[in-house]
Amino acid sequence: MKDFKYLDLIEQIKQDFKIDYYGNHGINHWRRVYTNTQKLSNHYNLESEVFELFALLHDSKRHDECEDKHHGVRAVGYIQKLLRDGTITWFLLKNCG
Repeated sequence: MKDFKYLDLIEQIKQDFKIDYYGNHGINHWRRVYTNTQKLSNHYNLESEVFELFALLHDSKRHDECEDKHHGVRAVGYIQKLLRDGTITWFLLKNCG
């Protein structure tokens, strides 16, 4: 498996992470998600940084390990902020393969 490329983004996420960084939805979960997306991308012969971004961002705004039905909406808001400040680009998100 490739290592994470967005180390600065990981640090940003970690600073505002509301739950245990090493808990069920923290860094180890993100690694497992990234590993699984890499298996899929290899199977379908796709290469994209979007897989890493998904792994890092999909649970980045959780407030609870168990019940948090709005974490996805908060993650979308965070992604919009990252787009506005140039941390990630629309070009990257639109060119997924």
